[in-house]
Amino acid sequence: MLTELDEVEQILRRFGVTWKNIWDDPEVIERDTGAPGASELPFELYSYFCNTGDMPYGTMKARDGDPTEWVADRMFEMTMEALGYKMKTTSGPPRAFGPPHSVEFIDKNGNIVL
Repeated sequence: MLTELDEVEQILRRFGVTWKNIWDDPEVIERDTGAPGASELPFELYSYFCNTGDMPYGTMKARDGDPTEWVADRMFEMTMEALGYKMKTTSGPPRAFGPPHSVEFIDKNGNIVL
């Protein structure tokens, strides 16, 4: 059975994009890479995340959030994971806005990279 990471990687490959391409230039998702139908990549990723139920309904409909921004954020997280970094959520003091936690990415040695 394929993981979410594997499924998204298959979509990227169809459009001639790799995780390394996204790391080097995150906007490659929005750009025509020269592969047939490459300009369809953002729509393909949007459809994938809608169909898997990962994207919240209100964001899908652009009521509670921007679907393009949601896909970009999710692709960033997935790119970090694909390149071998682990996501670590830390709790912190209450904030006036935003979640009451922060996200850090750590490498294999436990060093914080972002």
